[in-house]
Amino acid sequence: MPVEPLPTPTIAVDDLPDVELGSTGLTSSSQWAEDGFSQHSDEGSETIAELGNSILYGEDFGKKAFLGKVASDQAIEKRWKDIPEVASTVDHLHTPMCDLIREVLKSFGYCETRPLVDSYRILPPPHDDHSSTKPLKPLPHLMAIGSGINFGPLSSRFKKGPSYRLCISPIELQTEKGCNFFNDLAQIAFYARQCFLRQLNRKFVYSLLITEKHVKLYVFDRSGVYHSSSIDFHQDATDFVRLILGVCSPNDDMVGFDISIQWWEEDDGQLHRYLLANGADGTPEFYSQLTPEDDTVFFRRFIQGRGTCCWHVWDQTGEGLLLKDVWRSVGDLPEWEFLEAAKGLAGVGQMIAYEEGSFISKMRGIDIDAIPDASRTSFCDRRFCRMTLEDYGGYSLRDFTNHEQLLFAFRDAIAGHQNLWNVGILHCDISIDNILLGKPEAQIGYRGILIDLDMATWLNRPENAEIKFHNMVCYFFSKRTFFC
Repeated sequence: MPVEPLPTPTIAVDDLPDVELGSTGLTSSSQWAEDGFSQHSDEGSETIAELGNSILYGEDFGKKAFLGKVASDQAIEKRWKDIPEVASTVDHLHTPMCDLIREVLKSFGYCETRPLVDSYRILPPPHDDHSSTKPLKPLPHLMAIGSGINFGPLSSRFKKGPSYRLCISPIELQTEKGCNFFNDLAQIAFYARQCFLRQLNRKFVYSLLITEKHVKLYVFDRSGVYHSSSIDFHQDATDFVRLILGVCSPNDDMVGFDISIQWWEEDDGQLHRYLLANGADGTPEFYSQLTPEDDTVFFRRFIQGRGTCCWHVWDQTGEGLLLKDVWRSVGDLPEWEFLEAAKGLAGVGQMIAYEEGSFISKMRGIDIDAIPDASRTSFCDRRFCRMTLEDYGGYSLRDFTNHEQLLFAFRDAIAGHQNLWNVGILHCDISIDNILLGKPEAQIGYRGILIDLDMATWLNRPENAEIKFHNMVCYFFSKRTFFC
């Protein structure tokens, strides 16, 4: 299984390409690929609403980010040449800033692995002088792109244009007079969401907002967004270089990729995705996906939240399994705890292994105890977990083919709910998509499988324990549930 980096694709700037955008919407069933806003310009207000309570400001974030991780310790005490003191338009700033960033990357040897794409010149933003609201642009002004085993293959349609599949960090330009905190945040969050949608192995996404005088650092993750103060990059030129090198780092893990998910070229010349997860004996092993584009069963389209993503995979014996990635809130009961208690229960999905990973607070480099009291509600720490589960085919109750199959599956799922109750577990999130049809020729008790215990609770929970109704599919609830 070779692990040689893939060649960096050539970006053709002479043609006006189609832009590869993931669907962006947040509908009532926003996890599905076919759901979403009809146009990306509809997303701005919804994104701000999503992030509204999870926007955390770090006064020293920009000063401390990437310290000791990039080679930019040499002090720079001169004003950057060719950067206008006052930029009347973004066009006035664009070319000199693009040249400056490329020169920084070249000076530190980043150009080969992290080329900078001038996406503003490839696809200029729309101009509509009659619109009362500013539409979101489909592409950032500049895009640092990458290649290698942590990047998925491009479809032939997009090999000549900029693709979010390859985007490391979007870089947005703005004039000092044109800055607006929420408008700029909505635009940059749009880019970040595109990275999450097109790169399902992303843990977080960095971005820079640069004017003719200041730079601001953003990082988007499953806890929302964390941003720095505006740094005068003429006065603090060393910090500016460090931020550029940091968001364009050739270290894929440092810029937010889950490096346990990789693409390897097989003997047939095709790229196949491999995911590292624990097996039944607790030993990590790589699981393969034969058809990478089709084997992502489920993923959420929100930036903030659990970020659930499920993958169909095969082990080395050819047995099909399901891997489930989730970022749970610290303090919430982990799903694996309930799945451990549910082992061997008929009618309930079975877990083979699990592993817990990083905390978002650690990835951001913040001390939770040091967050000011006024900002504590703006941050909910989360922890990553990957579970290895039995695969039942992924067909929910809505996919039944005859009445008998529906009744048998429903009966066994109800029995599964009773089995959970018997061991002290209340599921709390019953819905049509959380009941799967059993495997072909399944025995009685396994013709319907109840899955998804991440909202479950213990029957003997303390009286003041919270049940998170807002995360559940409430229209499947009985009335008594709301009053118990």
